[in-house]
Amino acid sequence: MSGRAEEIEIFVKVYDSNSLSTAAGVSGCTPSAVSRIVKRLEDRLGVQLFYRNSRSVRPTAEGEIFYQHCVDILKSLDTAEAAVSGSADLAGVLRVNTLPTFAKYQLAPLMPEFHALYPRLRVEFILGARPADLLAQGIDVAVYSGPQPDSSLVARPLTTTRWVLVASPGYLAAHGTPGTPDDLPNHHCLNFSFPTGWNTWHFSKTDRRTFHPQAIMSSDQGDMLLALSLADMGIVRLAEYHVYGHLREGRLVQVLRSHAATDEEPIYLLYRSRDNLSPRVKAWIDFLKDKFGGRPSWTQTISANDQADSI
Repeated sequence: MSGRAEEIEIFVKVYDSNSLSTAAGVSGCTPSAVSRIVKRLEDRLGVQLFYRNSRSVRPTAEGEIFYQHCVDILKSLDTAEAAVSGSADLAGVLRVNTLPTFAKYQLAPLMPEFHALYPRLRVEFILGARPADLLAQGIDVAVYSGPQPDSSLVARPLTTTRWVLVASPGYLAAHGTPGTPDDLPNHHCLNFSFPTGWNTWHFSKTDRRTFHPQAIMSSDQGDMLLALSLADMGIVRLAEYHVYGHLREGRLVQVLRSHAATDEEPIYLLYRSRDNLSPRVKAWIDFLKDKFGGRPSWTQTISANDQADSI
């Protein structure tokens, strides 16, 4: 990209992030290059678009007006390109932020099909237990579960999951199977190492108790907790989409099944704007909505060890 189109795109990135360095990171330029492009645009227009100091970048009144027109221009450009391009011609980078476990167990198996549909679209996964700052890190779309604190984002329901208590057959053989939630303090439990509602174990609507385990081991990654449970280290509470394969194959057993909470936690697609959706983001959203529409496969878990938890 060069000339006026480059100036407009860089200007919008600086405006959105209030930062030359953040705009540079998103654009793949150096901060000095971004600064030169903004200065070149201001010189050509004959107006100052930003107030700048060592700590921040703030738009002038002229910058505010120019931004609104630039957003319309970029939206029209995306629409024009989509109108004359087939789906296979979608190109560029799509940055996706999501939970490591959802990426590994649910998204990765779908990527060969997505890549076959859009071979020129390169997907970058930015993984973390909690959502990143979409704007600051240049994230196009995120996939996360539970309440979302950033009300500025569009939160589009994708699917749902339940949370289940599981343990390995080896652990249960050595330590016994808990019959009620009151038995849990006498068991080895595993939990997340950061403050999260996932560390509060809920039970059925008829059993209002909650349990805050004193974990013998913890981790900031659900996959490590899964590995510890598979290694006979204790009972853990994990999302059903994460463990359903192990339950089906009998490597894990759901415990306290008759006391299990039936509430389903929503999983959302998160993105910055409903009105200025790029073709890349729309393709991703449409693909996932198609794959996760209806009842999720993990709600139909078949455990080879159902009778081990008959209470």
